[in-house]
Amino acid sequence: MIALTAACLAASATIDRYPILRRVSALIQKGEDSLAHGDRVQALSDFREAERLEPADYRPHSQQSPIYSALGGARQAKEENAWALRLNADIRGNVEGAFTPRKRLVK
Repeated sequence: MIALTAACLAASATIDRYPILRRVSALIQKGEDSLAHGDRVQALSDFREAERLEPADYRPHSQQSPIYSALGGARQAKEENAWALRLNADIRGNVEGAFTPRKRLVK
């Protein structure tokens, strides 16, 4: 009975957050469109708003990092990249795997 109640509460919380998650995805898409048209300022604004609505989402951070870098904000770019990596274990694993030198097997 307790497990069923917990499952129902978890499902309810997800349903309640659905409009926010849709808005975050829409803002990220809008930011990507702005970037495609060369409007970094609007893109950054959209990504920041998405981050404000859903701070635990890695995507706004990963999108802001290259914009800050292009605008000369190396420190901010590194911070946003670090946040994206912390928030998404899959990215962290892929990035670490991509940059880890592999030992060559000698026969």
